[in-house]
Amino acid sequence: MIFGASLLAQQASMINVSIFTFKYADGHQTIFLEKSPGEFKSVTLSSANVIGPFKAVLGKEGAVFLHEKETSADGTETYPVIGEIKIPSEVKNPLLILAPRSGEPSYGALVIDSSLVKFPSGSYKLINFSRSDIRALIGKTPVTAPPLKVTSFDPSSDSDDVLNVHFQYKIAESWRTFGRTSWVNEPDKRSLLVAYLDSKTQRMKIKGIPLRSTRTVNKQN
Repeated sequence: MIFGASLLAQQASMINVSIFTFKYADGHQTIFLEKSPGEFKSVTLSSANVIGPFKAVLGKEGAVFLHEKETSADGTETYPVIGEIKIPSEVKNPLLILAPRSGEPSYGALVIDSSLVKFPSGSYKLINFSRSDIRALIGKTPVTAPPLKVTSFDPSSDSDDVLNVHFQYKIAESWRTFGRTSWVNEPDKRSLLVAYLDSKTQRMKIKGIPLRSTRTVNKQN
């Protein structure tokens, strides 16, 4: 039996995934990943930082599954699926951007390739989680971001040490400012930007999450 389990583990396809959570699904701030066939590890999600990478089993259809843990009255543990994320075969370093769904499964996701080839130093990726078009001027770089899409841009060629930043979103036929500030121009940093409509205030907001380069697989249990 031990030999059979060991052989199954050797045959399983594995992948390293990093995770950022836009918002938590109710009751699911902690998820479970299948770290080897039949073995699961808990992962506490974060809406403030990118976490990982974590080792996970890659299903036959190229998907990573998110699980919850349920314990029956007799102590039996099961791990129902609460999210299925297809990883495109060309993505070498997947970063999963999790967002809650109104139905089942509990989480959906966008997949970004966080490799330095696809996401180089000095560059930005803007995820527009709203249903409005967004436009911005980052230093001298104009940016347009359609709704529910990922937009990449690179203002690092600007010679200025500080970038003046101006974000607007479109409502009806008008453009409204929702962010005007200055950023330090850091050519060695990669940043993930998330724009969204705050459900409580009904105002557009944007937040930035820096990506840390790491070669170590997270040991969180």
